[in-house]
Amino acid sequence: MDKISKYNTFSFILLLIVISVFSLIYQDIGVLLFPIFWLMIGSVFIKMINKHDYRISFSIFLLSFCVSILYVYVTNYLYVTDPAKTYFFNNDSVSNYRWVMSMISWEKYEGPNIFDLNHNWVNHGSGFFILSYYLIRLARFIGSEYPLIVQMTQVSFFYGLFSVYVLKLLLLYFPPKKSYNNTVVFILLSPVFIYSAVYMSDLPIALFYLIGFYIMFKPLSVKNIIFLVILAFFSFLFRPTSGMLYLILPILYVLVSKISINYFAGIILKVILSLILIPIILIAGLRIQTNEIVNDTIGTYQEYTSERYAEADGLTAYVNKLPKQLQGPANFIIVNINPFPFTRGVHIVGETTKKETSLDRGRIQYLSITRGIGILFWFVVIYRIIIGITNNGFTTIEKRLKYTFFISLVVMFITSYASPEIRRALGTLPIMYLFSLVITQEYKFNYFKPLFVYCVLLILYFYLKYF
Repeated sequence: MDKISKYNTFSFILLLIVISVFSLIYQDIGVLLFPIFWLMIGSVFIKMINKHDYRISFSIFLLSFCVSILYVYVTNYLYVTDPAKTYFFNNDSVSNYRWVMSMISWEKYEGPNIFDLNHNWVNHGSGFFILSYYLIRLARFIGSEYPLIVQMTQVSFFYGLFSVYVLKLLLLYFPPKKSYNNTVVFILLSPVFIYSAVYMSDLPIALFYLIGFYIMFKPLSVKNIIFLVILAFFSFLFRPTSGMLYLILPILYVLVSKISINYFAGIILKVILSLILIPIILIAGLRIQTNEIVNDTIGTYQEYTSERYAEADGLTAYVNKLPKQLQGPANFIIVNINPFPFTRGVHIVGETTKKETSLDRGRIQYLSITRGIGILFWFVVIYRIIIGITNNGFTTIEKRLKYTFFISLVVMFITSYASPEIRRALGTLPIMYLFSLVITQEYKFNYFKPLFVYCVLLILYFYLKYF
């Protein structure tokens, strides 16, 4: 038995133990069956997108899915006593759960259709709730009575697929064994992991963006352009602002693609494709911009962001004191090291916002330390990128990776300009992770150096805060 088979066997056993134990604890058949349901769908999907590396891709999916399910079940058991009033890590899951509970009595779907831009649910992402509604119907069909756990399994599913595309990116530059190991490191340590245990739409959107970035490495084709437009549409369904930002990817894909024909013919083809795409995107943008519901969504989001700034502490509080013109660039830096120090990653209920109401106000959720671990890991990634660039590693990077890296920075900058939270830019993290590995692969990386730098920053932070 090879290593992949051993890993798969271990993951299967872990999954069966977890879902069996918690199905007995909750006395709910859905807790047992829905992970198996998503596992089957994931297996079929991975088989469709992988012709040559199915085994290693499915192994990554299985591992990340199992770890996420374990994290979901344990955190919900420990911290979520009443899903309508208590939550793990982010209180958006409470409002999302209340929306889901409003659908539970429907005999047929009564919400907006996927093309409906004139309904209040667009504020929350109609695609997320359409999916949630049909999961409720399926849960009721099999006799499940614990809707939050059922809904959370879809987030674990998206995390599994997200991990598969992280692997597919790494396989473009590294051999399978190294790609597999680096993907496992990302699965367990990255800032993305904690969002696999929160009932929000961030992971589906991150997956759509990651697939889009993966397409950027593919040869130019009409099929890929159409696929990017479709992904932009899905992103819009899950969050309108994310869908609008996604529209830049098809144009950039055309502009940075290498065309294996005459140089001047390639330029002309790019211009023609851009002239076709730009009016379509402008029309879509104007349609979105003039839509009252979407404008309300953006207004609500901006109000939410302003409230978070006003109530922030730590480094974000210092950014809030800067002139408006400097907050965006400063935020771009902060979003990559926030929370700082990493111990602030441990969530305390009621500390996020003063308007928050919860039965568990003041409770410390120690298992949310994965957020702090994730941002500490991310500091090492950023350090690798800086060291690689300063050591002329940038000149050795293949052009396509350079372009995609810069595009991911643009996406992260735009999202960080609006919000100090990294969850809005999760889809860009694998590109930056890949870039950090490629740019430093020519020499042995010393992991003690970034940790030393982090300690120096900690000393500076506490000096500014207390002296």
